[in-house]
Amino acid sequence: MRCLSLIFSRSLGNLAIDYSYLKQVHGVYCNVVTPKTPAISIEESDNKLTNEYSLELPLEYRTNIYKTKNLNYNPINAAAAKLRGIPSLIHRIRYQEKLFAKEANVYSCDYFSLTYFPPNHFLSLFRKSKPSICVLPLMKQPFNGEIVPKDITNDKTLTDEFYKNFEKQYQAILKKYPSIIPKDYAFIRRNIQVMTKRTFIEQWSKLSGDKAISELIEYGSESSKEKSIFTYIDGDGNSLKGVAKDGYYHYQIFKYPSPNEHELFRDNIKRSVDVVAKLVSIDNKKEDKNQKKIDWVTRDNDRISLKKINSLLRQHDLPLLIRNKEKP
Repeated sequence: MRCLSLIFSRSLGNLAIDYSYLKQVHGVYCNVVTPKTPAISIEESDNKLTNEYSLELPLEYRTNIYKTKNLNYNPINAAAAKLRGIPSLIHRIRYQEKLFAKEANVYSCDYFSLTYFPPNHFLSLFRKSKPSICVLPLMKQPFNGEIVPKDITNDKTLTDEFYKNFEKQYQAILKKYPSIIPKDYAFIRRNIQVMTKRTFIEQWSKLSGDKAISELIEYGSESSKEKSIFTYIDGDGNSLKGVAKDGYYHYQIFKYPSPNEHELFRDNIKRSVDVVAKLVSIDNKKEDKNQKKIDWVTRDNDRISLKKINSLLRQHDLPLLIRNKEKP
């Protein structure tokens, strides 16, 4: 396992969304979040047991219908189902502009790596939920990553014998399954995405990420920031250390966990959320060769060509970008 504790700036990163450009497309507004978009909350999902359908029925049927609809209701699953990523166009722009800051790589283990982008980063500006998450199942290793025994020696005779036996087993597997690579199966990709999202939102909510976003919305709506004393954000509107952070979480899954490794996999997901929660926002920024104070988010955002990117955004009916007037 490798984790990297980072410090990121609370500056606006010199980029912002022009929300006035949001327009209707096929009768539906663009689903990019705004400053007032609420966070995904397990508590809210738990309190939202829907019974509107049963109320339309006669009284003698209502109780049974209500129980049936909510018998298998799980607030964690409901919250996880609401998690969204970012538009595919934004992913493509990331690769075109080579936005691969090493500071964004915050966690890595045998199963996956996590790249985190704060809310003020170009990618995170276009997130579709708070928080936003993408689970990318690469999983090119054969099932469980355990094809070759760990205790096999370098002896050529033993190695040849193992691979001879393995070839027979491999051909038998191919008769039943066309591939032994997990990512080649849709149900496996789906399973790993669901497991990751459920564990993620459970830990993120446990660390009060939803409460911090609620306070931030209240903070932004107040004319005087001295009216309220907040519990989860500081006086500048930043989540406190140890509180789960809003932003864009990009998970790349390398190894599909075997059933007896599921708990270990989930533990690593929880640790990755903890690592991001421990990030702190400060005003100190890294200095470049010209002695200008910058931070990695601003550095990435400054590489964006507004004319070029906004042209693409218009074509895909996405909100445009603007530069903040004041440099951070």
